[in-house]
Amino acid sequence: MAGTSQHGKAFIRPKKKAHLLIIEARFHDDLADALLEGATSALEEAGATYDVVTVPGSLEVPAVISFALDGAAEGGPSYDGFVALGTIVRGDTYHFDIVANES
Repeated sequence: MAGTSQHGKAFIRPKKKAHLLIIEARFHDDLADALLEGATSALEEAGATYDVVTVPGSLEVPAVISFALDGAAEGGPSYDGFVALGTIVRGDTYHFDIVANES
């Protein structure tokens, strides 16, 4: 079944609703709130279902995806995809470079 996105482009809705895992890094709460609101609104508009896992920062996001994939292989919840949300703000230290390169 075809639909229209908020940008006017056509997209195809799958017959099966997608079930996604959102992993949100909360290091910058105000930015994380806005990212999560946008992601959940878009998924709900598309008819997808989702679970949300919160992690302290962007470095932990890839590990959670890996754990979720391993868990699904062992009979745990299975996801059709992943949404990774996080912000890395450049400051006066090398923290930005480390996190950006390792995430």
